[in-house]
Amino acid sequence: MIKFYEIMRIIFFPIFRFVLPIFVADAKKRIEFEQNNMIELNRLSRAEFGFEISSEGEYEQVIFLIKDLLKNEKNVEIIYCSQSVEHKVKKLSHEFPEQVRSLRMPLLTYKPWLIRQNAYKWLTCHTLFMCRYDFFPELIFYGSRNDKKFYLLSGAVKNFNQKNYIAKSYLQWCYSKFDRVLAATELERKRFCEFGLVEEEKVLTGDLRSLQIQARVLNHEQTIQEKFPIFTSFCEKVLKKADRSLIFGSFWDYEASIFKGVHPDDLFKTTFCLAPHKLGKQNILNLIEKISHYQLAVYIINQETTEKQLDILITEYLENPGVWLFDVKGVLCEMYTAFDMAYVGGGFGESIHSVLEPFLSGCHVICGPNTARSSEFDFILDESPDKISVVNKKSEVLQVNKKSGLNLNKSNHHIKTNFGDIKNFFNIEYSKDE
Repeated sequence: MIKFYEIMRIIFFPIFRFVLPIFVADAKKRIEFEQNNMIELNRLSRAEFGFEISSEGEYEQVIFLIKDLLKNEKNVEIIYCSQSVEHKVKKLSHEFPEQVRSLRMPLLTYKPWLIRQNAYKWLTCHTLFMCRYDFFPELIFYGSRNDKKFYLLSGAVKNFNQKNYIAKSYLQWCYSKFDRVLAATELERKRFCEFGLVEEEKVLTGDLRSLQIQARVLNHEQTIQEKFPIFTSFCEKVLKKADRSLIFGSFWDYEASIFKGVHPDDLFKTTFCLAPHKLGKQNILNLIEKISHYQLAVYIINQETTEKQLDILITEYLENPGVWLFDVKGVLCEMYTAFDMAYVGGGFGESIHSVLEPFLSGCHVICGPNTARSSEFDFILDESPDKISVVNKKSEVLQVNKKSGLNLNKSNHHIKTNFGDIKNFFNIEYSKDE
């Protein structure tokens, strides 16, 4: 079957490689991204364990396990699909140059005869982990080989019955190839069994992502001191003096209309802070312009902000209250620990971003209506429904903030995920001398 697939990819190769970029700008960028495989070398030539990750979300799902393998001197190879996660994969590769090798997933430049443009031939691992939903045929073919162990992490099938016949058939074929599945929640585990996709003894409930988040929350002070030290002063001088604090995490510019109904009294009672989903000078300027449209001042702090500059901004803020904007990357999870409430962006777009981060940091979570793809949302709704509020209109976000009686208890939640049980489930063992 792999041969038939390769023949079909060869037939369509000229269209993907030469025709599509003429009409689709993103296709041209994608090809440039993938062609870096041909010039980038890995010190490591083989690995014991392999991981497929599509984006930053999947990276966060699996990094706890990857780091445990690396700590125990195992070699790991990573196939990643999105440019958004490349910096994290490269950072990991630089940290463990003798243990990590990586490859960009060749979607448009796939050539079955070239190792670096064919994931099936590039992979060397005896155990392959896939994450969530992106089941590329060449990876399924590789994992289903008799000499390989094939596992799925963060498995979820909540929208399976809404798929068309062709999609269902393909997914059924994919799921049948996995030796074992780690379901994202207990409800997802039951769905795998009820839909007849995986045998009951081959499915376990567990969430590696929660272990990673809990580790970050536990070490939040150290991380903030290293990456965003001025935030500690901001907490002492601003947040702790406010009646209530609300952070808008993973915030998109199209969500700026949330501030349309801001009343001056709101700004005196609640400190509003933003952590944009997209950083970069132009993205920040676009966001400021949209917020300023609602007569709101925006005060920016970043890694370079000094104590003196912060004091000047605070003086201006007290005279003209507005919104604080954090122009910093990689510390949102840690910053959540300082806030009472957190609005998580994306719910008025394709899907909400991580709601588990603010939840495990002790925040009351607010999000938009598009939650269908989020197993994290399902978990919180089942575990602590009083700690999450779903709004159907952007104008309702600030109404939730004004509500009295909200559960703003700051005690952090913990998900009881036994990492030892997960490793046993996947037959991961380390010798005693490691």
